[in-house]
Amino acid sequence: MYLGPSNVVMSNFSSWGPTIDNRVKPDISAQGVEVLSSTANSNDSYDYYNGTSMAAPGVAGSLLLLQELSADLNQGEFLRSSTLKAIIIATALETGENPGPDPKFGWGLLNTEAAAQLMLDSHEGSNAFYQELKLEEENNSYSIKVKANDEEELKATIAWTDIAGNGLVNDLDLRITDSQGNTFYPWRLNPGDITAPALNDADNNVDNVEKIWIENAVEGEEYTITITHKNELESGEQEFGLAVTGVQEVPLSSENQELSEIMIYPNPATDQINIELEQSSGAVDLQINDLNGRKVLMQKIDDYSSSYQLDISHLDTGVYFVEIKTKGKKAVKKLIVK
Repeated sequence: MYLGPSNVVMSNFSSWGPTIDNRVKPDISAQGVEVLSSTANSNDSYDYYNGTSMAAPGVAGSLLLLQELSADLNQGEFLRSSTLKAIIIATALETGENPGPDPKFGWGLLNTEAAAQLMLDSHEGSNAFYQELKLEEENNSYSIKVKANDEEELKATIAWTDIAGNGLVNDLDLRITDSQGNTFYPWRLNPGDITAPALNDADNNVDNVEKIWIENAVEGEEYTITITHKNELESGEQEFGLAVTGVQEVPLSSENQELSEIMIYPNPATDQINIELEQSSGAVDLQINDLNGRKVLMQKIDDYSSSYQLDISHLDTGVYFVEIKTKGKKAVKKLIVK
């Protein structure tokens, strides 16, 4: 049972971080000592084992359950790996002697229940939320206003799958500002002394995870969460996941408004479908997922007019979900292929 940071003890055989460029590693910690596991002796034999061979499958299984929850909540759609990472880091239990990340435990102890609760709260529109977003060269900043609640600390976490390179390639920046203009910065390891407490007084220029928490957030106070990027984005864009806890309600932004007045016909369909949207022009992203959340079709329409005809002749018979995104809005519609 978790009683506080002091009762989470690191095993004496574990390896520690950080990386050579001072990135936080490990990302997350989990139980790896005296874990009850099945054995090959018989169909019902069990024993206790130690090591990453115990901790890693425990984390992997927990994350798979969170993906299953995502599919249940979002019409079969799974989370991006970066969004899932943001959620588990946002809800990790505090560990170590000092606040923030450290080279022993990373961002904390995995708390699957809290991660699932964040997803449920987001679905119900209260206390916490997560979003899957994207920065682009022409749309290089995202911000959203939230009001702090009185039940928990205000926390915001972003994570992204960076492009391979020497160090951080796409450097995103997370900030929170209050109504008085005070700025709160993300945690980072102390570059001068990895054994020293983590810092939160400036940019984090090495991690593809950034986390801010405001311990004494004022109930009802409005805070602005902002994500920007430095320099040019490789490939012109960068997807990222955002997870926020400690808010009064899920804020309504253009990024999570639902598209309306959408028609998909015929439905059921065989070879092709027609898609009509409320807007008359602009770029549209189309994606079709199967019942397991797997992407089976992706298409970008650079200049959408009043309707679009989509070829689905290669899809097997079954139930699918058509995801449509345009101008920061999104809609998901069920499609039956016969």
